[in-house]
Amino acid sequence: MGSFAVSLLSYPIGLAFVVIIVVLDFYPLKRLTGSWWQPAARQVWLEKLPFAVVACLVLGITLLLRFNTSSQWARPVTLAQFGMLSRIMQAGYVWAFYLWKPWVPFHLSPVYTTLVSFNPASAPFLLSLALVVGMSVLLVWRRQQWPAALALWVCHLVWLVPVLGLTEQPHYANDRYSLVTGIFLSILCAAVLLKPWEQRARRALGLGMVVLATALLAGLSVRQIGIWRNSLTLFEYMMARLGNDPYRADIYWRLGVVQMEKGAQEKALESFNRSLEINPDDLYVHRLVASHYYKLGRFEEARNHYEAALRGDPRNAELLNGLGAVVCAQGDWVKASEYFSHALQLNPNLSSANFNMGLALANLGKKEEAMAYFQKAERLTTAEPAPKK
Repeated sequence: MGSFAVSLLSYPIGLAFVVIIVVLDFYPLKRLTGSWWQPAARQVWLEKLPFAVVACLVLGITLLLRFNTSSQWARPVTLAQFGMLSRIMQAGYVWAFYLWKPWVPFHLSPVYTTLVSFNPASAPFLLSLALVVGMSVLLVWRRQQWPAALALWVCHLVWLVPVLGLTEQPHYANDRYSLVTGIFLSILCAAVLLKPWEQRARRALGLGMVVLATALLAGLSVRQIGIWRNSLTLFEYMMARLGNDPYRADIYWRLGVVQMEKGAQEKALESFNRSLEINPDDLYVHRLVASHYYKLGRFEEARNHYEAALRGDPRNAELLNGLGAVVCAQGDWVKASEYFSHALQLNPNLSSANFNMGLALANLGKKEEAMAYFQKAERLTTAEPAPKK
């Protein structure tokens, strides 16, 4: 139970473990056959109580934090923004996706944009929900003949509940979650392979299937490793996969950051500008581009992008401080001091703005006032936590 509690601090997908161990008591352990409330069954339920308490506590804290998020994260969407029908169809799609995708491991990507914006009445969503409902009805109907299949199916459905994105829009079905649901598929594969193994004449067939599947998956793995060799190869692959999808804007600026870190300044600027061509109102990218132009000494272009970002977020102290630094570099200390003053009104403890204000005042001949800002900047810088190595 302690290990379970600690695991939930890593990621809440493990919340479903409580239901999984109940499923195991039904099958294969068969500890809950007959009446669910006889003395032996009550003991089984009591065993689960500590796990349920821990799960409910973590779930409650998670939801509390999610619905009272800071400005850094977008708030959960409301029913008016993302209706109940759309949530149901999204859940059906995610359940079906993790059912079929592991069997078709081609064209993999860190991001699938299907759920970013979708029509819940479109064919992929209708077919996905039909698959989930049909599979559920079939396995409940044949539960006496296929109890293991029903148990695995319930585990599959329950385990994915935390990643259905019921409070999120846009949402993404990420390949990495199949590492968990793949446990149930592995059990299913083992059960299927056990049948030919029990008959000596069919063992060669079973071994041949394993060798063939292993060779195929090994080849696909080698190819996938090449794609994930570094950030450049990964982002370039993603750009090719996304085609004309608007999500390219997000990948372009990420590619630009990598190119900038590698010293490819002009390529970085090209990537940033392509991102802005797709999404001209992205304040974060405007700030990235402005900072990059500033470092290159292209102050007028940096100023244009800072001003574009401020049109979307006029009360952003860091943007005002950045614009002031650009104006300083252009020699207009009076205008720069106005920007720094405005930034400090919004965030008096911004150490860089305090230092820049001191610098502007010193150049305007107001040395005593400048010293007060320099001292405050030093105090704030000293109080800030050291950057992690």
